[in-house]
Amino acid sequence: MFLMKTQIPLPSLKRGSERSFLLPGRGTGGVSTRFLRIVAAFVLSFLLTACFETIAPDVGPRGTLRFKSNQKDAILEIDDTRLGPIGMFEKTGVLLKPGAHRVVVHQKGYFREYRLITVTEDQLQMVDITMTPVPD
Repeated sequence: MFLMKTQIPLPSLKRGSERSFLLPGRGTGGVSTRFLRIVAAFVLSFLLTACFETIAPDVGPRGTLRFKSNQKDAILEIDDTRLGPIGMFEKTGVLLKPGAHRVVVHQKGYFREYRLITVTEDQLQMVDITMTPVPD
C-alpha cells in the first residue's frame, strides 16, 4: 500500500497578527481577533459575577447548633438535608437561619431520633442526642 505525506499550511497565529472573521462589523466585512477576545473577557467576567452571586448570597443573621452524641458515626440530617456523621459537628457546629429546624439522627441498629429545634440569632446551642439501640 502506498502512503503519501501531505503538509497542510496552518494560519499564522503570531502575536500582533490581526486575523478577521466573517462577522458583521468593520467596513472590511470582518471582526478582528482582538475584538473577539475583549468581548469574550466581558462575557466571562459577567458569567463569573453571576455565578458568584448565586454561590455567595447575602447571608444575614445566623445561629449555631453544635451536636454531641454517643454514636459519632450516626448520620445528621437538618431540614431533609443530609450533612454527614454527627461527630463532624461536635466542635464546628452548623450555621442556620433563625427559626424552627427539623433534626433527624439515624444509624443502622439504633432508633431514629427526631428533634424540632428553634435557632435564635447569634446564639450557640448545644444539642445532646443519645441514640438508643434497637433490641434484638
